[in-house]
Amino acid sequence: MYKLVFDIGGTNIKFAVMTPEGEIVRRSSVPTPHDSLEHYLSALCALAEPELDKADGVAVSTNGRMFPDGDTYRAYTSSFLTGINIRQELESRLHLPVTVENDGLAATLGEWWKGAGRGAKNMLGVVLGSGMGSGLILDGKPYRGSKRNAARVHSTSRLNISINKKCPIFRENPKRWGCLFLQQGGTKGIRPKYSVLRTGRSQSNGR
Repeated sequence: MYKLVFDIGGTNIKFAVMTPEGEIVRRSSVPTPHDSLEHYLSALCALAEPELDKADGVAVSTNGRMFPDGDTYRAYTSSFLTGINIRQELESRLHLPVTVENDGLAATLGEWWKGAGRGAKNMLGVVLGSGMGSGLILDGKPYRGSKRNAARVHSTSRLNISINKKCPIFRENPKRWGCLFLQQGGTKGIRPKYSVLRTGRSQSNGR
């Protein structure tokens, strides 16, 4: 059976039908509604309903702070989500088990499972989109902290992080060290850009 996966951003809802091994079978996207909770939930259900007979679970990645049961206690892009239990709302409509996770941690888990962080024991992920997010893997497990909000980086007008290439450690081991350069300004700000060098491997979104 497939998994129905949502990545709900400030601009678009991205939807995919996936195998348990992480292979994407189909994908689509629609603009994220910000006018009402009912319109928001209806958009999610409209994407999922044609696939319900082929699926046995739903996963939701979205911005904001929420408890493990899906109860959102702080929403960043849609204020009407504060105090709403997204898991319960979707389970009552789709009649499938639903898991909800902060988008920064979800993206970090994805990279750790299938992407740049595969094989890493400890990892920090930073996500740039309409907003900004992050997640942390420690000792091979997602780390949320006592307040379930550990390592969260939120929207900022501009962030620059780099390793000084004049550092003796960098000069002696240039293939083991790299730099991270980020620009982030939301939907009306700077176009997101990053370049990461990690253990001799370079990644860039090309923007």
